[in-house]
Amino acid sequence: MLPVRNIKAGGRRDSEKSLLGNSGIVLARHSAPRRTGCFWCPEIGCARNIIAQAGIVGNETNGMGYTISVMIQLPLINAMTSQCGKRDAAADGRGTWGLVPPALGVMALIPSAILTSLLAVLLPLSVTTVIGAALLAIVQLALVWLLTTRAWPLEPRLYGLKRPNRPWWQVSISVVFVLGASLGGVQLYLMAVTALGLDYLIPPDLPGDLLLPGGLAILTVIALAVLTPFAEEVFFRGFLLRGLINRWGVTPGIVVSAAVFAGMHFQPAVMVPVFITGLLLGSLYWQTGSLWPGVFVHGAQNLVATLGIIFGL
Repeated sequence: MLPVRNIKAGGRRDSEKSLLGNSGIVLARHSAPRRTGCFWCPEIGCARNIIAQAGIVGNETNGMGYTISVMIQLPLINAMTSQCGKRDAAADGRGTWGLVPPALGVMALIPSAILTSLLAVLLPLSVTTVIGAALLAIVQLALVWLLTTRAWPLEPRLYGLKRPNRPWWQVSISVVFVLGASLGGVQLYLMAVTALGLDYLIPPDLPGDLLLPGGLAILTVIALAVLTPFAEEVFFRGFLLRGLINRWGVTPGIVVSAAVFAGMHFQPAVMVPVFITGLLLGSLYWQTGSLWPGVFVHGAQNLVATLGIIFGL
């Protein structure tokens, strides 16, 4: 999520036991075929102890080193995982994984972020933005797949990539409300910290050299307003939030996922507005049963920030 400050002011589980008590990880039945993308396959006897990436870098413009670090880990992840099949969907069509899969992804962020900060110094910011965002989106989606189903062909509905469960006019109203509330909340936050003299909590402006030169700037727009929002929504709402809801319920899940979403931006000045946006996006996902409205809102907010650089607002 790009800070807008930059533009100035279950269904039945196919399981009988759990791997770690109440951890939310499910065992496949010995008598059933491999079906549920589990972290443990009794047929093979191997635990899928995976360290995965959270799918977000604190500064979205520095994703190159993060992406490289994830790609280095992919062979290890693949070697450590068993050939489990796909997980059954819950009654609402979404996945049934618990808390541990997304938690493993979140825990692996710190070393990746450190490597990112080191490599970002070696590359021009504009190049890092586009290439890093593109590769990062691919790797995030691959890791979500590895940590959940590992089934082919893909089943996007497990992550909420399906039609909303409400009429289009209701979804449209919700999208407009959430986008307005998110943008408005950011501006209210900015006004509050400015009035209180808390300069260290004022989100910094996006650097002008973020964009590729000339007509290539459209690639930057696509990277930040299309690829990044899509990958983030799949991870934080379709994957992380779903696991939290399965384990803790709707309200705690939305709050915790928003907190993680904010914390992983690694900038204290943007954590509060990003947390607010995370709450709104999580609520929108749960109410509509689909990630697409949230992807649109997330992309629109990033687009506003990016266009602010292009037009010098």
